[in-house]
This record gives sequence, C-alpha cells and structure tokens, in this order.
Amino acid sequence: MTMSPERPEQDDMFDPAPPFARTSTTSRAAAESLTDTAASRARVFKAIRACGSYGATDQELQLSLHMDGNAERPRRWELVNMGKIRDSGARRLNRSKRNAVVWIATSEQNEATQ
Repeated sequence: MTMSPERPEQDDMFDPAPPFARTSTTSRAAAESLTDTAASRARVFKAIRACGSYGATDQELQLSLHMDGNAERPRRWELVNMGKIRDSGARRLNRSKRNAVVWIATSEQNEATQ
C-alpha cells in the first residue's frame, strides 16, 4: 500500500477512501464506486455478525438491508473470500421453499466483538 501526504495509510477492509488520480474524473468515479462497495460490504458483515450463531441467508440479508441480490451476493462472497464469514452448515427454506445456506461470522470475528 502506498502512502500519500494527503491520506494516511489504512488497512481496514472497509476503507472509505480509496486512492485515485486527482486530475482524472474517471479515476475519481472508479474510486467512489469502490467506496460504495466497501460500505455495502460493511453493512452485510455487520448484519451477519449481529445475527450471531443463528446466522442469515442471502434472502434474509437482502430483505433486512433493503438490498438487491445483485448487490448483496457479491459483497457476501467477498466476505467469504476474506475469511470474515462462512457457511454455518445449516440450511433454511427461502420464500421459494428451497434450502438456502445460512451464513455466520467466523469464530475469529465473533471473538473480536466480545
């Protein structure tokens, strides 16, 4: 990660201010879209963590966060890849009566909040 005199170094997965070329409008727009992604990822993570061991399915997350599936699922997948959440092994029926994965925060993430 590079440091600039304008921004201190940050390594938080929810970094609200990605770097961009100050003279490029397209670079700024791309950075702003990443900010939206980070904020959405943080919302999904906080919702899953708040559910504790009960967890949440994608559909439950989408309903509680008022988030479209095309926005929620990629953020949830990023959290899986980051090791922040995992498949609990449990399944619950969704509205279409199909089994859905129940996602929970990893044990490390739950311990960090206690």
